[in-house]
Amino acid sequence: MAKKVKLDGETLKLARRYEMAWHNLFYKKARGMQQMIIDEPHGRHANELAKEVRRMAENEDIEIEVSGKIY
Repeated sequence: MAKKVKLDGETLKLARRYEMAWHNLFYKKARGMQQMIIDEPHGRHANELAKEVRRMAENEDIEIEVSGKIY
């Protein structure tokens, strides 16, 4: 059984921002691009998405909205 890790408030907030940024950016991409990211999770397109996610998640000036939730 895996050990559960407790996250402090700031770490949890950042984790949520990363997840919301990923969903926001991934679902804005064309279906073909989404499929390439799924098929090659360590490929060029997935790496570009990861860079975009990092920039968005770590920039607190940007509000991230997914399905009506804003972080």
